[in-house]
Amino acid sequence: MQNTIYGYIRVSTKEQNEARQKIALQNFPVREENIFMDKQSGKDFNRTSYRKLLKKMRKKDILVAQNERENIRKRQAEGIAAAKERGVHFGNPGKPVPVAFEDVAGKWRRKEISLSEALRELEIGRTYFYKNVKLLGL
Repeated sequence: MQNTIYGYIRVSTKEQNEARQKIALQNFPVREENIFMDKQSGKDFNRTSYRKLLKKMRKKDILVAQNERENIRKRQAEGIAAAKERGVHFGNPGKPVPVAFEDVAGKWRRKEISLSEALRELEIGRTYFYKNVKLLGL
């Protein structure tokens, strides 16, 4: 089962624009339907969308929170700590594995193509290739 990547956006007022935070999350990539947003004060974590997000997340899912102000990040530390206690993984999900990875790695394993050809076809580096061969058990 694959881990789901979720995103969380919070802006203080209805007049503030969340567009930059949303673009940053989509570039991670976080799918549109997995982005949760609240437009309200940051004084606590009693926020509607944030609570829905925490209920939806499973152990090993990834939460990406995009904030531009340092003081917001500090206030969110309390909520992040609570989520970690529930087994939620935080951080950069890393570069996604290319769609053709398993097929190309299989050709490499069967010696149908060289490592250099596999790296060129997937447009990735040697270390990233070996890491994912190991992670995927190929």
